[in-house]
Amino acid sequence: MYYLIYSSYASIPFTDEDLTELLVPSRQRNLFMGVTGVLFYFDGKFVQLIEGKEANVKLLHEKLCRDERHNDLQLHKEGELKKRLFPNWSMAFKPIAIENIKGVHGFNDMTLPNAVNIDSVMTLYRALGK
Repeated sequence: MYYLIYSSYASIPFTDEDLTELLVPSRQRNLFMGVTGVLFYFDGKFVQLIEGKEANVKLLHEKLCRDERHNDLQLHKEGELKKRLFPNWSMAFKPIAIENIKGVHGFNDMTLPNAVNIDSVMTLYRALGK
């Protein structure tokens, strides 16, 4: 099982309605590709962990890099997992109020090397309530 974590800045502000419109086709595509993961959106920023077969995860990442809704897309981590972290989610989604991420390593300054990693993603996911 392969994973990667990226972050980006939204090219335009997203409303809850915009995010819902984004999620519907994304979840369908991910289901078809056998990709699972979690997407966080806060303060105009996206952070996503995606997991699946390496070829599919890399293909999806390449598509995201070309997506005009993302600016300054940065790959934070990638590698192998023993098992899926989000086996039942074609894309779990958590909109976040900025005050909910204070003190969670990796989310205050996503530009730092190794800022966002599996531990920070899972900490935030658990803190927000699955």
